[in-house]
Amino acid sequence: MSRDYSWITGAPHELGIGLRETSLTKEQEVSNEDNAEETGVIQKSTRESLIYFDHVLPFRQSKVDFKQDIYATIFSKNNKTLQDNVLDLSASENGPLDKSKLQITSFVPIKRDGGVFVKFAVPPFMEIDEFNKAIQKNTKDKATNSILGYLTHPRCYPVKGVPWIEDLRRFPSNRLKMSFEGPDLTEEEIYLLMRRYGVISDIIPPSPSIKDLPRFAEVKFRSMRSAVAAKNCTTGLKLGETVIHIKYIPVVRDNIIKDLILGHTKIAIPIIIALLATLAVLIFDPIRELFVESKITKKYLLTTYKDNLFVKPLISFINTFYDSVSSVAHLFYTRCGNRNEESGVLWTERYETVKQVKLWMEENMNTFLIIQGPRGSGKHLLIKEHVLAARDNVLYLDCEMMIKSRNETQLIRNVSHELGYYPIFPWLNSISTYIDLGVQGLTGQKSGLAESKETQVKNMFALVTSTIRNIALRDYNLNAVLEPEVDENGVVVAQTLIKEDDYLTDNPELKPVVVIDRFATKSETNSFVYRELAEFAATLINMNVAHVIFITDEVGSTQVLTEALPNLIFKTFLLSDALEESAQSYVLTQLKNSGKDFSELSQIDLCRAVKPLGGRMLDLQALVRRIVSGEEPQVALSQMVHQTAEQVTQMIKSLSAKYTQAQAWEMVKMLAAKPSVGYNEIYKSAFFKDTATLVELERDELVMLIKDQGIVQEVRPGKPLFTEAFCSLVNNERVYSFFENDSLSLLIAMETAKVKRFEEELVSLRAVSDNKLFAARLEYLGQKICLSTDKIIALEAAQADLLNRLEKPTKKRSSWL
Repeated sequence: MSRDYSWITGAPHELGIGLRETSLTKEQEVSNEDNAEETGVIQKSTRESLIYFDHVLPFRQSKVDFKQDIYATIFSKNNKTLQDNVLDLSASENGPLDKSKLQITSFVPIKRDGGVFVKFAVPPFMEIDEFNKAIQKNTKDKATNSILGYLTHPRCYPVKGVPWIEDLRRFPSNRLKMSFEGPDLTEEEIYLLMRRYGVISDIIPPSPSIKDLPRFAEVKFRSMRSAVAAKNCTTGLKLGETVIHIKYIPVVRDNIIKDLILGHTKIAIPIIIALLATLAVLIFDPIRELFVESKITKKYLLTTYKDNLFVKPLISFINTFYDSVSSVAHLFYTRCGNRNEESGVLWTERYETVKQVKLWMEENMNTFLIIQGPRGSGKHLLIKEHVLAARDNVLYLDCEMMIKSRNETQLIRNVSHELGYYPIFPWLNSISTYIDLGVQGLTGQKSGLAESKETQVKNMFALVTSTIRNIALRDYNLNAVLEPEVDENGVVVAQTLIKEDDYLTDNPELKPVVVIDRFATKSETNSFVYRELAEFAATLINMNVAHVIFITDEVGSTQVLTEALPNLIFKTFLLSDALEESAQSYVLTQLKNSGKDFSELSQIDLCRAVKPLGGRMLDLQALVRRIVSGEEPQVALSQMVHQTAEQVTQMIKSLSAKYTQAQAWEMVKMLAAKPSVGYNEIYKSAFFKDTATLVELERDELVMLIKDQGIVQEVRPGKPLFTEAFCSLVNNERVYSFFENDSLSLLIAMETAKVKRFEEELVSLRAVSDNKLFAARLEYLGQKICLSTDKIIALEAAQADLLNRLEKPTKKRSSWL
């Protein structure tokens, strides 16, 4: 059975379409208002025609779409000009509808859709259908007459439905959702209704299985422009018993790359983390470089701008406040020991050292200096107050402040403080650890967001290295000279900019100085920092952007630096203890500045107490504190020797992997007998067969090796006070017996092992039939066995004697009394 579709193609007034022609309320008739923006609908009388003009402006497809604004600005399009443009398109030049006969009674732009609803008053000599066709023909003919019209190509359609003027966030698309209030329309009916507005790509009718109301169909146009026109002209249309409601189906743009990333956590999380890390680097790294530069150059300190008109009063106030508390500070300072006094007393001995260090820095040939010396020898003051006092580009790093950290967060903060590396966020790493656990549970692998403390410290040093290079080359482009290039005849053919390395070599004063103080190798925790510092220093030297000075108490620390710079010869300077005259002068000065009266103090007793300390600064300060507290010089010295002896005892008993307790005790006995022991004498001992053990003893600060051209010549105590401590231990019967018994047991074990080895060789020779062939060897082995046996007997007798001595009352003898 065929269906009649003529009602769809008929005129609006023939279709029974409700256009609200005569439904004006009394209030609207009185006020005579037709505000579509407030009411949402356009009222129309029987002699008016509502026509929709499309594409008079570009579409607005999102909230940030500015094409329409740019178009209106360039072509000065406002409501007035748009209305004039619509009149020009609608009017005919020679036809019945000239411009004077057209009357626009309402003009409602729909900027989001790029169109406009225009309500015309139909002339009395024309029917509505005839009027609409004339308007459409005129618009079609005139649309391509101008370049702008050719590009936009506006069209117009009579409005069949009841347009809904809304400003919701529903942006145009080429897909329409057609809801049915009443019976469903078939695909054929939908096609006949919508095809006039443009080519239709697809129609999806309502699914028979869906019972929810309202039911709807989807219409997909080839172009968005056709969909916009269809939506504005047919929404609210009543066809028989069915009312059509149309709205846009939002455009969903599929992004394959985005979907791939967001749909796979193994890909998404690393990319997000990389983006966050990149953002953090772009924001925080320049700030950190600024803080590091400020710490090195002191650029932003008030003293740098002391002559500034605004800063000068502030500095004056600070100085006044400092003077007000100077009396209290002076009392504390004198009791603790004035460090400047120390440097003044010992300055005459250090003058040549300072001169040599400055000369090495001016030579500028891989300035990698190592200042070694025992604790209390004045290394720190020598570098800070005399060598580098006049420089304004120094980075001073205290290794002890970095190493001694309770936890990872404290370590990061301490390293940051020493480098001037701000800001830092150590708490983020704790949060990142939990994120890593969650990501690992989801993806099976860690996100990499949480960094180890080694990585964080390495990143800090990398940024500081870059900052130091920038400081060294700050004036490179301004002060660098052109280097001429000459040909064979000596004629200058070109000029090139001098290389950065050559520029810094010619200007060593421009390179910052990095001082790494208290560098060591022994640390139970965070020892990796020493390795990173060595690598950091090696990078600076290889790049030739800084002078590096290591200050260390350990001789073994040179090995770590050698691994970082295997091809570089270090310039090492060893600071010794102060001379006896300087030590006595220092003690007298400190006692004088203490504020107490020591006029009755015996100078002879004081000199006797100072002499065993040998000029070691820490021991001299300890002696001064004891005397100031009320002890007599000899009593103070006796207590110091007793404490040092206990310290040595603990050092011997704490077994090292590199030497035995017996070897340490043998060295104590040798150095108790004489101030220094030659290497040849040590080599004769059964306990020492190479220098490796001596190096380890020196690393533990028990002894000091005196070398000549790298070869050990003699061995001395680790510090002068050790000599008296060694004598105290050797003269203590119980201590002597304890350690000596251990040494004798080791010697007995060594001789027993020799005898066993000789006996095994004798057993192997027994199988030879002709003993005459090995008569000399057999005689040699027999003599060795007898000699070792005699030694074992003597050693066992010595052990028995020690046991007898331990049963007697303990006797203490001290050679220094």
